[in-house]
Amino acid sequence: MAVFRGSFGLSNVIGNYRNFLSPRICVTSYNRCLSAKGKMTEEEIGLPPRPKKPLPPFFRYLEMKRPTAKLEHPELKLTELTKLLSEGWATFDPMQKDMMQKQYDQEMLLYAKSFSEYKKSITPEQKLKIKLAKEQKKISKEKSKDRQKNASFGKPKKPMSSFLRYIQSRKHEYDKTKISYKDFLNSVKQEYNALPESKKVELREEFMKDLQEYKVAIIEWEKKMIKLGYPDVVRNSSTLNIPQTYK
Repeated sequence: MAVFRGSFGLSNVIGNYRNFLSPRICVTSYNRCLSAKGKMTEEEIGLPPRPKKPLPPFFRYLEMKRPTAKLEHPELKLTELTKLLSEGWATFDPMQKDMMQKQYDQEMLLYAKSFSEYKKSITPEQKLKIKLAKEQKKISKEKSKDRQKNASFGKPKKPMSSFLRYIQSRKHEYDKTKISYKDFLNSVKQEYNALPESKKVELREEFMKDLQEYKVAIIEWEKKMIKLGYPDVVRNSSTLNIPQTYK
């Protein structure tokens, strides 16, 4: 297993990048980098992308060796594959490591310069726009985690409204059309508005029946979550009439 040695100490701008990282931290960081690949926040909001930080030697080694290792070990998960490669890094040619380190140090100097110039080119309004976009991404990510967590705990799903039910019942017809999904929804909306009142009442009654069942189910689920020690997944435990035995 590999550990980074020494101290980068390029400048305060670059920071102290050569910490004594454990193999486990290296593997975790690398896997995080892979899952986070995609457009930068700046690109997503129409601004010039910021300079990309160069990969440290260990990560560059993983990038270089991963395609071949994946072909040789298709049965391994990403985490297992990365751990296998980190073992190879431990016995990797020291001279090659030194060359990669020198190249990285040079790239970090160039990165520090280009990043400093980039920061100067961004206006206060653009900085605020980037900050707000990052905060929104963070909120969306947390909401996604909450949804996944709730699903894993078997949280009851709130029933769809009568209008959404009607759309859902017609969704299979979209593939047969050649119009945009937006136009399809508008068409279905018009059809729904033109439905006989008796049909609308029928759909609303179905929704109300399912909603009442949902309300009972969600309260029971929240009681169970509090009893199991997961009050964070409950909407607001103070609003629930929960016996002391559940707390």
